[in-house]
Amino acid sequence: MNLRKATLADRDAIYRLHWSAFPKEERAPIAQLAVDLLNTERNPGTTSWVAERDGKIIGHVAFSPVRSVTDKSFNGSILAPVAVHPDAQKQGAARKLIEQGVVCEKESGVDVLLVYGDPAFYGKFGFSAKQATPYVPPYDLEFRFGWQAIRFCSDRPIEEVPLTCVPSLQNSDLW
Repeated sequence: MNLRKATLADRDAIYRLHWSAFPKEERAPIAQLAVDLLNTERNPGTTSWVAERDGKIIGHVAFSPVRSVTDKSFNGSILAPVAVHPDAQKQGAARKLIEQGVVCEKESGVDVLLVYGDPAFYGKFGFSAKQATPYVPPYDLEFRFGWQAIRFCSDRPIEEVPLTCVPSLQNSDLW
């Protein structure tokens, strides 16, 4: 399996990947989000990674900046979305994509990496709901326990941090 940064040329393959990986009611908005995040002019600072096997994209993950509404020095990022083709699931692609992204986000100087998802899955990578407590998501969450974080900068004071995100994530239906 090969990991590399995604490009605009991967757009159609990434769309099809997310379409195949998500349930019927979620597939269209998530697939569209995944390709919208490839547009770095609209979403500056967003990075997408793909996993390939035999020249075919089997996995994708995106990391986008989040900013504090009140603290201009805050530097955060959110992992969303992530998908692996159903035929390639449970073979380590998601794990490798997420681990690669976590390392790169940390090296880029991000203070905190956030995710909204299954705690049992994301906890394997060091995410925790406790670390996410001070970070107020841009929209109300149906499952508050799914809001998790990895804090890379432990010397920052922990106070309430209301967040905003890139345009492609500014849709309450995605949250």
